[in-house]
Amino acid sequence: GLKNPEAEFFDLGGFTLQPNLLDLALVYLARDEIPNFIRAFYNTAWVSLYPDTMCFAEWVPRLGRGDGPLYKTPDECKFVQWMRQMLAFERGDDLELALGVPLAWMRDGQRIRIERAATFFGQLDLEIVSHAASNKVIATVKLAKTKNPKTVRLRLRHPDNKPLKSALVNGRTAEVDHKRQLIELPKRAQEWRVEAFF
Repeated sequence: GLKNPEAEFFDLGGFTLQPNLLDLALVYLARDEIPNFIRAFYNTAWVSLYPDTMCFAEWVPRLGRGDGPLYKTPDECKFVQWMRQMLAFERGDDLELALGVPLAWMRDGQRIRIERAATFFGQLDLEIVSHAASNKVIATVKLAKTKNPKTVRLRLRHPDNKPLKSALVNGRTAEVDHKRQLIELPKRAQEWRVEAFF
């Protein structure tokens, strides 16, 4: 525990002694507080990973020392769940894609790809390719719908955090939420080619 909570509040990087048990990172993602989500995501991974066995500790009694039983499913799978929700996040009847992707993953030439990901709305394929040097990011999205989402939105960001100016979806001007940097994908389609301009 902390001897002086006010003075030592940030010493543990904003997570609990059982960082893989609680969904604190997901609370940040749901609030769209992406820098906080990414901090919790990485801090939790690094503080609780046993590198020799590549599994996560149940709890962290002090920095640099994990404890508890090895191969405890709830603690091991939380990081994978957070990564999945970083890329495909269901918010009620809405599907938000690439919501929590770190800016570092968007450097020029970087590629993010997921195939056959299960969502509440059907199987998802997503590929994002950064052309940041040209102030452009291209994505392809395929959703084999088993249930129609109310909306499908995709967040594409520039690694230098430049504002999203406009986007094309399947060659047509797309509706863009500039504040949240989300591009709305037309409901009628199941495949989308997205070009975002910064």
